[in-house]
Amino acid sequence: MSAAGGVGGRTEARRAELYRDRWSARAVGESGLTGLSEMLSLEELRRIELFAEYDDQVLEKVRPDVAVASWRQGAVLFEEGSYIDLAFFVEQGEVEIFLEQAGPARPRPIFDRSRTMILSALPQVPAEASGPSRLRLPNRPKPSGEITMLATMDFDLPRGERWRLGPGELFGEIGALSGWPQSVTARAASDCRLVQIRLPALRILRGKSKALKERLDAIYRDRSLALQLESTPLFAGCNAIVIDAVKEAVELVSCNPDESITQQGEPADALYLVRSGFVKLEQTVGEGQVAVSYLSKGMTLGEVELLLDEGQRWQFTASSVEYSELVKIPRRVLDNLMRSTPTVEEQLLESAVVRLKEAGRTRQDVGSAEFLEVALHTGLVQGNSVLAIDLDVCTRCDDCVRACADTHGGRPRFVREGNSYRNLVVAKSCYHCRDPVCLVGCPTGAIHRAGIDEVVSISDEVCIGCSVCARNCPYDAIVMHDAGETWPDDMIPAGLRGRDRAIASKCDMCVEAGHDPACVTSCPQGCAYRVGTLDEFDALLRRSGEEATTAARAGRALGGRRWQLGGLAALVAIAAAMAVNLTLGELTPRGPWGLAYGWAAAALAVASALLGARRRTLGLAARRRLGGSRAWLLFHVWGGSFFLLLMLLHTGFRVPQGQLTLWLWSLSLVTVASGFAGLAIQSWIPRVLSSGLGTEAVYERIPALVEELGKEARELAERSAEPVRDFFDRRLVASFAAPARRWAFLLDITGGIQARLREFDYLRRLLSADDRERLARLEQLFQTKLELDAHFTLQRLLRWWIYAHAPVSLLLLGLLVVHVLAVWWY
Repeated sequence: MSAAGGVGGRTEARRAELYRDRWSARAVGESGLTGLSEMLSLEELRRIELFAEYDDQVLEKVRPDVAVASWRQGAVLFEEGSYIDLAFFVEQGEVEIFLEQAGPARPRPIFDRSRTMILSALPQVPAEASGPSRLRLPNRPKPSGEITMLATMDFDLPRGERWRLGPGELFGEIGALSGWPQSVTARAASDCRLVQIRLPALRILRGKSKALKERLDAIYRDRSLALQLESTPLFAGCNAIVIDAVKEAVELVSCNPDESITQQGEPADALYLVRSGFVKLEQTVGEGQVAVSYLSKGMTLGEVELLLDEGQRWQFTASSVEYSELVKIPRRVLDNLMRSTPTVEEQLLESAVVRLKEAGRTRQDVGSAEFLEVALHTGLVQGNSVLAIDLDVCTRCDDCVRACADTHGGRPRFVREGNSYRNLVVAKSCYHCRDPVCLVGCPTGAIHRAGIDEVVSISDEVCIGCSVCARNCPYDAIVMHDAGETWPDDMIPAGLRGRDRAIASKCDMCVEAGHDPACVTSCPQGCAYRVGTLDEFDALLRRSGEEATTAARAGRALGGRRWQLGGLAALVAIAAAMAVNLTLGELTPRGPWGLAYGWAAAALAVASALLGARRRTLGLAARRRLGGSRAWLLFHVWGGSFFLLLMLLHTGFRVPQGQLTLWLWSLSLVTVASGFAGLAIQSWIPRVLSSGLGTEAVYERIPALVEELGKEARELAERSAEPVRDFFDRRLVASFAAPARRWAFLLDITGGIQARLREFDYLRRLLSADDRERLARLEQLFQTKLELDAHFTLQRLLRWWIYAHAPVSLLLLGLLVVHVLAVWWY
């Protein structure tokens, strides 16, 4: 009994500790916060009006996400533009709601510019406000210029007016549920006591209580529905009377992830307007369903059925990809709306035609349906700027990472790993999402965005290293770095004092550095891309597919048509000069023509060698806008080729007799030959890695990844039956010890792996169902280990070939300098 009580006590203590950690960061910068409760008991929760109707099971779930806070009069709860994941319930006192920030009369939400036309009608951010602007927080500079905030529209409140909320009032919930920034500032009008409810609890409470959902819907309908309808593309041309009539007649629909909205073939009786989240549209193909399109904020569902289909049955099965909020407009309301505002029907007809074209195109191309499914479930639809890398071309040189680090004080802002689709990998780099959840809950506002389509960035001087943004980001795009210092003794909150300081770090598109993204401009193969829409991503997939032939790859290695035409023109010019030279006299190294060719060859050799200097100063090259690495590499290839041709012309295509000139002649051949060998390796190995392996890894991280695999495999074997443990000890334990280089991967990268995996087949027949599952997992781990071995082998070759090229090149340059000085002197 005592032992059980001890365990329970320790568990409760741990829960209380986690609770304090969760809520303490929120006190940072909130100087008006005078008290924050410990985790409330069930009895304490029941005494609060908002929770009175719920049973113990629900209250137990929401306890960790509810706190009671006491605020001093005048304290700012949140400001315009803040992203919060809290709803506030007033128990005592009053809260004042108002608009004070300069800017457009009505903040507008951000829509997907590739799928709606709303942005053309929006007020634009002036030039002086471009780039990452700072929200107004204590002890922080105010932004310059006018800023268009991406607003929740929690309150349809005229600028300059104020609204007071008293006991029993709820606010902040619309922004919390939609994940959009706040459109107003909230300040304590008196000393007040507020119940603060985090988003997970708010969703549970709303889902378990019809009364609360109706209450929240009524608040939304009263405060902001009209403004939100007016802000969407569909209602942009409607007058206030029409919108007010629609507001009272529509139904508000909230959907959980994967919740069905419509079923193909069932009667269609309403138009749906998406106000937050994503909706997937599917149609039946054969015996299954494929994704044919998707809807995002501001788009509609039902125009095809209600306007074009006489049977008025749903053409699509629609389901929510994540938490989504929709407005359901009944058919009768829509008919009245179209009669009063003809432009609504015109927009719906245009949308219906587009939707049918999308569906037809996707049904014909099942591959595009697969891509759409992946894009929805990996978050690509959210991205305003996604870093995609073509693995068929990427030589894993990591110049993109080094350039990022050089630009940001030695700390790279992304990891060259991530989700792969076909030959493209989406790096763990910030998507700069349309609705960024990383901004929600930041206690200091260090991570922020202001303006439509602006970059999401982090201010190091304000970040307290609480990791809220890193935990919120679903794409692992935010990394915590050690700042190399400790927090001072006067730090608030006090819990940070004396601790090591951490800083959240993420991609900022190099806007603070004042140049294009260094990751893209510093990629020597030109295989790093920034894409902002699914159409751009799809075009990238198609283009890389068209470059899959050997001829196309060879053409790409030589720079494409423009570089090839330039090289051909240079070759024709040299050939013409050589013909004239041979016609006029004998070609000798010391003759005027021979010297001219020699000087030109020397100049090309030095210019081509500058690629090495550029690769060692990636950050400086980006800041000085010295051109992309791809152009420098292509000049290196073409310059080296013409250097060899001019050198041969200089010697009259004869082997020199002197020792120095013989060395120069020989080293020139070896240098250019090793360079072309490197081009062949860099063209061949990336395609082998991307087509033969399902795993992608950074070379330096492979030993650590193998160690992690080994630990998991050992723990799995120890929990398994004796045959599995014996098999692991005899056959596998040595393999998991460290990465291994197997040159067989050069000949057959997949066959060698499959041959090793066949060792599992016989053992599988001897095991129970549970042990077969463990063995299957062990087999997956072993396959991943073998794929890491393949990366370790082939990426090493990708990197080490340079040791056959660079030393010879440096020796050639040294002897060339000696030769030039000797010729000049004598």
